[in-house]
Amino acid sequence: KYFSSIFRRLGAAIALLPLSAIAWGQTADLQIVKTGPPSANGGGAFTYTLVIDNNGPNAANNASFLDTLPPGVVNVSATCVAATNGASCPASMAVDSTSVSGVVPAFPSLGKVTIQILGNFGVSGPSSLTNTATVSPPAGVTDPMLESNTSSVSTAMNYGADLVVSK
Repeated sequence: KYFSSIFRRLGAAIALLPLSAIAWGQTADLQIVKTGPPSANGGGAFTYTLVIDNNGPNAANNASFLDTLPPGVVNVSATCVAATNGASCPASMAVDSTSVSGVVPAFPSLGKVTIQILGNFGVSGPSSLTNTATVSPPAGVTDPMLESNTSSVSTAMNYGADLVVSK
């Protein structure tokens, strides 16, 4: 009877707490892997691919990604080419010559989304370009392994001149 009274009082006290004070935090191990050309010519076309995974254990609906593009790129476009295991492609992406970003609306545990980015390198620039992409969990979800949330690709650039000699 004594313990019954304590449990009733404890239950009443817990019922008065805000849900956020007693809810367990959600975790999701997000990962992004970026691939792209190891070398290229100035003005040439490029394809970068982002593979974004949710390794779980919980969903990360509305996780966001950002790919900061190298300076000087032009004609940039982006497409979601695959969404598997219950994940869904972004409804839209923000695309310009400096970055590509978006939100993965449905991203269950073991979900995967693949984004393809196309464009052209600038006709002049540095001898090496580095492109970095990141994925971030949504509010209320903690990622226990932040080191896998960033991926970079370096491209060695050749800006050779076309020279024609005629006599």
